[in-house]
Formats: sequence, C-alpha cells, structure tokens
Amino acid sequence: MAVSDAKPIVKRTPEMRDFWRIHRNKVAIISVLVQLLVALSVIAIMIILQVRLDVFLIATIVISLLIISTATNFAVLSFAMIPLRDLSTALVNAAGQKIDQKLPNPSNKEYKATGFSDMLLSIYKEHTETSPDKASATDELASALNLTSTGIIILDKNNGVIFANRAAPISLDAKGAYHFDLLFDDGTDLIEWLNQHRTDNVRARKIWLRVPNKVIGQEDRRIFNITVDFEQGNAADAIITAYDETEIYQPEDDDLDFISFAAHELRGPITVIRGYLDVLALELDSKLEPDQKELFQRLIVSGNRLSGYINNILNTSRYDRRHLKLQLHEDSLATIYETIRDDMELRARSQHRSLSVDIPSDLPTVAADRSSISEVLSNLIDNAIK
Repeated sequence: MAVSDAKPIVKRTPEMRDFWRIHRNKVAIISVLVQLLVALSVIAIMIILQVRLDVFLIATIVISLLIISTATNFAVLSFAMIPLRDLSTALVNAAGQKIDQKLPNPSNKEYKATGFSDMLLSIYKEHTETSPDKASATDELASALNLTSTGIIILDKNNGVIFANRAAPISLDAKGAYHFDLLFDDGTDLIEWLNQHRTDNVRARKIWLRVPNKVIGQEDRRIFNITVDFEQGNAADAIITAYDETEIYQPEDDDLDFISFAAHELRGPITVIRGYLDVLALELDSKLEPDQKELFQRLIVSGNRLSGYINNILNTSRYDRRHLKLQLHEDSLATIYETIRDDMELRARSQHRSLSVDIPSDLPTVAADRSSISEVLSNLIDNAIK
C-alpha cells in the first residue's frame, strides 16, 4: 500500500499589503452580482406582469443594460476608491512592507482641496517620528556619525538643517544661515533641485560625481561624490550624503596643475621666438630665396600654432579653477574672423592649401568674447587645413 508523502498546502495568511487587491476584487464581484440581480429582477417583473415582448428583444435590452450599467459602475467605483487605494498604500509603506505601486503624493491638488493630503502626511510623519525615550539613542547616533569621514546633512521640508556632522561640506555665516560648500560644474543649486522635486514626486534620488568644495589650488580642498535622497512627509525630508573621494580625484588635479604650470612657463619663450621670427622675416624678406621664405612661413605658422595650444591649455586650467572670465561685447562673426584672417591664410599657404571663408554679411551681431571666439574659429580652420 503506497503512502503519500505530500505535505498539506498551508494557505498564506493575507498581509496588510494584500488588502487593496482582495478588497478591489470583492467589490468587482459584488458589483457584477448586483447588476445580474437587477437584470433578473427586471425579467421576473416582466414575466409577472405578462409583458408581451419578443424574447430576443428582451434579451438584447437586458444584456445591453447589464453591460452599460456594469461598465458605468466600474468607472464610478474605480474613481471613488482612489483615496482608499492611496490610503492603503501609505499605510502598507508605513508598516515597512513592500508596495507594488507608487506612493501617493500629498501635493496632489485634489487631495489638498479635500483635506486628504493632511491624512497622508500624518501617516508619513507617524512612520518617522521619534519618541522621547529614544533621545539618548539619537545623541549616540549623532556622536557616531561625527566620527565618519563621510559628510551627512539632514534637511526638513523647509530646507532647514536638522543635522550636519563634522565632515559635512557646509558652513555657517555670521547671520546664522547655512551654506553648502559645494561647487557644481553644471551650476546646480541643491535647494532649487529639492524644491522642484517636492512638487511632483514623493521620493527622488540624485547623484553627482566629483564635486569639490573649493577651486583648484586652495587649501583644504576636498572632492566629493554627492547623493541626495528625498522622501516627502518624512521627518528627515532630505538626506545629503557627501562621500570624500579626494584621494582618488586629487592626483588628477595635481597633474592638471603641473600641465598648467608648464604651459605658463612655456608661454614666455614662445612669445619671444614668435617676435624674433616676425622681425627676421621682415628684415630678410628681400634677401631670401623662395624656398627660404617658405621655410620662414612654416616656422611662423608653427610658432603661432604652438602659442594657440598653450593658450588653450591655460584657458582649460582657468576654467577648472573657475577663473576664466569672458568679456562679452556686441560683435559680428565676420569682424572677429578679420582679426585672425592673415594668420589663417598663412597657415593654409604653408600647407599648400587654398582657404576660402564665406561669412554672410547680413548675420546679426552677437554678444561674444572676441578672444575666445577667435580661438574657436582658429581651431576649426586649423583642423580643416590638416
């Protein structure tokens, strides 16, 4: 006689997160049953009253009414149950269980108009509030965070600083206001980013890499990888984490410092060489053979090109140090090109190239830094000549 080893199936006890799915399915089933009951009642009344109608016509009317009423009922119920769904989602999240849909946003205009927004915020706050009994534990945590080299800044919903450990890239001015000591290459404003995402999101995260607290060359310069985590309704509305990666990034900055220094030192001798070449070319012009003149032209072009490379390196260094200043004035592209036209034609002739530049005279004027734009044009034409 065979003995089965099969274990009895144990039915899983529904959890809080299962409520919305079970309740929604029950409502859908009840709604369909009610519509069927109404349809059967109508048929029964017609039979009792001995209403003489074609059976096919009766069936068509009843089925059509059943479909229309069921669809309408589903639409109305779906709309009416949205707050219940969002309330259930917020409670499940507060209980620490996994949620299958996006957290409801208390900033929703409809919710604010009906007071439902305050209900959601109350749940979010209840989830994160700390009791007085935990005050000592909080102090111990703060002391522990002060020992780490990772900067941690906690903000409230009004962007007020709740906590900042010793390593945090933040400073306090004479008026008692906090300021982030962070220099973003893209001009990011952390507070502006937070305010923007508070309007449309319940949660948000952003990561920035290689963010210094000071420009290259200043003392105590540190370089961070920044992570910002935001959750609406949380007592710690936003947490800014600054991972100090100076040891990784600093060698690259040191290399850039050396290159900048070398370029600056080379600039003087190159300027002198260019000056001597220009003078010699003028003084010896009538005494040189054509091939010798071509050689001088090549030397002058090479000197000018090398000077341009050095200027580009120095400008890159100034940009990284945030020292690059542009002097914007109303100017035209044609006028700017005229300042480098002779040099460009000389470069083209030295490479046995024919240079043709056609700039429409009716182009509008622009706000431009003549030196920077001339370097851009020079690089473009130089690449084309090559």
